[in-house]
Amino acid sequence: MKTILSLFDYSGTWSEPYREAGYKVLQYDLKFGPGNDILTLDFNQFKNQNVVGILAAPPCTHFTKASSLNWAFYDKAGLTNISIELVKRVLYAVKLLYPKFWAIENPPGRIEKLIPEMRNLKLLSFYPYEFGTPTYKLTNLYGNFNPFLFRNFVKPIYKIKAGKNELDFLKLHKPGYCRGSRRSVTPTGFAQSFFNSNH
Repeated sequence: MKTILSLFDYSGTWSEPYREAGYKVLQYDLKFGPGNDILTLDFNQFKNQNVVGILAAPPCTHFTKASSLNWAFYDKAGLTNISIELVKRVLYAVKLLYPKFWAIENPPGRIEKLIPEMRNLKLLSFYPYEFGTPTYKLTNLYGNFNPFLFRNFVKPIYKIKAGKNELDFLKLHKPGYCRGSRRSVTPTGFAQSFFNSNH
């Protein structure tokens, strides 16, 4: 059976098309509790599980331009170094398991500056509204995958109202899932399009 290793994947949205197609999806996120910390996860256990794809959406708080005013604080507190190590763990898993395709998602910021290995790996930049979700949040995909995805453009909404008027796709109610976490959920249209081009 083909296996997808999905890291930092609490919602399961990005990996869902693979699950529906019959792939074995191994989903890890620290929010799931003990045994799900990417920093300590033993990737050797997956060597014989036919991992054909690795999907990873590591925390972006310490990389994204949206948090640039706090970068100095994050650096001093050691938080940035933890985020760097998390990304490097994904790169280690790629080298160890050698999947058919792999991708790391992160919004524009300083990830390429802080992690030289990420330079020249960016294959795709997109907004959710290009795949049917009407939001305006640019993100980048790094890795080795087919970047030619079918797009379904819709009119973007530039401001999202909280509360009862919040878009349905943001209403992901799970323990510890704040509105910021819901905004980071992979758009379903993108997830399906990515699957269609990478399986």
